[in-house]
Amino acid sequence: TGCYEVHDETTFRAALARMSHKEAAYTLTHVFAFADMPGHMISILDDGVLINHDDDANLATNWHVPGPSFPIDAPRSVVTAALLSPRYALVATRDIAAGAELTNDYAKDVFDPDYYIALCEEYGVEEDYL
Repeated sequence: TGCYEVHDETTFRAALARMSHKEAAYTLTHVFAFADMPGHMISILDDGVLINHDDDANLATNWHVPGPSFPIDAPRSVVTAALLSPRYALVATRDIAAGAELTNDYAKDVFDPDYYIALCEEYGVEEDYL
């Protein structure tokens, strides 16, 4: 299993408030959310951050596995536990050579909650990396 944190709007805003502007801007470009977990941001804290974006990615989220949608106010503990289910695993979309860069098409998998968009505007962060 990976090492990650799940934040709702309150805990995410509080975490950003404790950071310098530069740290907060970095954090905002290194979190994501899924459409079926609309109130929560996920921050990967281990080697998962080494997966880069590519329109022709060699990894994809395992969406074909059924899973629930969570209400916007779902407890963080429920969302955190759900992330360990096969539905949210990254799977290879083709053979990947040893040493090849691991990539994921962020635009296909992520969802930006309204509060995340507002925070990006507040901190002057643009999503020009997609």
